Formats: sequence, structure tokens, C-alpha cells
Amino acid sequence: MKFMTAAVAALVASPLLPALPAHATPAPSRVLIVGDSVTQGRDGDYSWRYFAWQRLAAGSVDFVGPRRGTYLDADAWGGSYADPNFDQDHAARWGQAMWQPLDFPDDRSPAIGDLVAAHDPDVIVEALGINDIAWAQMSAQRMSDQLRRFVAQARAVKPDVDVVLGGVPQEWIGDAGAYNDVLPGLAAELSTDESRVVAASVPVFVEGVDTWDFAHPSRPGEEKLGASYADAIASLIAAPVPTPIPTLGPTTGPAPVPAPTQPAPAPTPPDATPSTPAAMPVAGAPRKVRAVRTAPRRIVVTWRAGTQVEHYVIRCGRVAKTSTGRRAVLRARAATCSVRSVNAAGVSVWVKVRVRS
Repeated sequence: MKFMTAAVAALVASPLLPALPAHATPAPSRVLIVGDSVTQGRDGDYSWRYFAWQRLAAGSVDFVGPRRGTYLDADAWGGSYADPNFDQDHAARWGQAMWQPLDFPDDRSPAIGDLVAAHDPDVIVEALGINDIAWAQMSAQRMSDQLRRFVAQARAVKPDVDVVLGGVPQEWIGDAGAYNDVLPGLAAELSTDESRVVAASVPVFVEGVDTWDFAHPSRPGEEKLGASYADAIASLIAAPVPTPIPTLGPTTGPAPVPAPTQPAPAPTPPDATPSTPAAMPVAGAPRKVRAVRTAPRRIVVTWRAGTQVEHYVIRCGRVAKTSTGRRAVLRARAATCSVRSVNAAGVSVWVKVRVRS
């Protein structure tokens, strides 16, 4: 008996046995963000993903995906960020609609199942829909049916993946408001013990304040979306309470770089209703633009109306504002100013003029 006791004691003390860490650090949750231009951002944006990353507890998440960049003119992912110090990985593309990866996946719109197989996410953030609602004019019911397919295709590859459903805060577009209303109930319907589904809260957007055109978020809009998605992600990963998003100073400061030309809208899905009315033409460019300096830091910009216009965006250097009229006053020292028209179908080209004294 003494021999056996000694042998056991020697085995326990043997240096050949691996030592167990006293406090193992849990691996960060892998988060796959699938979205469109609202999520990807344009060259020079922060993107809402930046603000979500800042809000989530350090080390709690690892953003995953096949892309890193923002949209830059004809280069789909070649743009940079206002602040690159965050996890940039994502699966978003300018112009992407939800029906594309569901029905006609390709290298630019990979099937959700392929993305799950490649990146093994713990949480998927679904942030699609605005292109389906704006261009294909899909109803809230049809969007709900697409979401059921999206979740089912993800679970077919990873049955225990959790999903965040994102809304469309631009409620002035199509059926966005009704779609947002059904998301909490749809999340409850789809959620299981093995694979939870939650709906992110939909922030209140004001057009021209939380967006720089009819759809794309300005910095205030990015901050609102970042907080909303971060809270939803945190509810699924049992992370510490998200930290407040750090302030970046007044939102009336320097504006981001000029927006890229609006890409062509996503093609209508093959089963769209034939009787759908034709989309509104893209706004016509403003005419006879003039910019006059009336004080060292005061520029008055005037123009004549374009066609099919909802509002205008005016830029002088890095200062920008919107207007529904035909005149704008900007506090800037710029040598040139530009004006473009905006409507629900997109934006016109910039009309650039030299500032006269």
C-alpha cells in the first residue's frame, strides 16, 4: 500500500504532466458583420463599426470577415478610415442587397453559409436591407421572409451561431418603418436555446443630421448605430457593460472627404412584382452655382434648382451643410465650393466653383 501511495504521489508531481493555468482568459467572441454601404462606409468615414468597437469591452470581441476597407470611387474596398485604430474586418459591400447573397451569391456577395464556413463566427450581425427596401421596394413581410432564409442558411453551417438583426433607421425610405416594427417579434420567433436571435434597437435618425444624403450615416448617425449594435452584441456574449463611446468633439467640425459617386442601384430580383413602378430618376445637378466671400470666414453659395431634388449638399473646403432652398451660408476660408443634388434615388455629380470676393 505504501508503495502504491508513493507511486501515485510521484506521478502527480511528475514534470511530464501539463500544468493548468489558474485563471484562463476566455477567447474573444468572433463577430461577423454582414452589411451594405451603411456598414462599410466611404473613404474617410469612421464607420459605425469603429464606434461599436470602441464601446465594447476591450478584448471581448474579434471582428471577422473577408474585407477591411471602405468604399473609394471604383475601388470597392480600397478606402481608408478617419481613425484606423480598431478591428476593421467585415463582410459589407457598397450597394449590397440581402437578396443577392441569398439568391445569386458570388465573390462580391458571398452566401452567408460560405462566410460562416470561412470565418466560424460566434455572432453574426445582419445589417442589410436598405437596398432591398429602396431599390427593389420590398415590403416588411417580404423582408421578414428573407431574414428567415438568412438565419436558416447560417444555421445550416453552424447550428449554434447567434444572430443580431439590424433595422433600417432611415424610416423615410419605403417600408423601413414597418420593417423595424416587426423585427423584435421576428427575433423572438427565430430564437432557440441553441442559437439565439436578438433585434438591435433602431436609433431615431433625422435626415440630413444623422445622414449626409438620403441614406448614408454622418458621424452622429455612425455613433448611434455603433451604440445600438454594440449593446446587441454584448447581450449575446455576456460581455461587461459596454463603455460609453468616447466623444470626438463637436459634430459641426471638419466634414469627411467628399462622397463617392453613387453606384448604380442593385438590380431588381428576378421574382419582383412586374407591376412595381419605375424608380425615381437620380437628382439632376444644380445649375449656375456661385460662391461669393462676404467676410474672411463667410461664403454665400447660391444655385438654380436641379430636377427631382429633395435637398442639396454644399461643401466649401472641409465645411459642409445641407439645404432645401437655393442658398447657403458657410463659415469657411475655402478657395472653392461644390454643390450636389440629392433625392431618394441617389445623388448628382458635384458642381464645383471658385469662390469670388
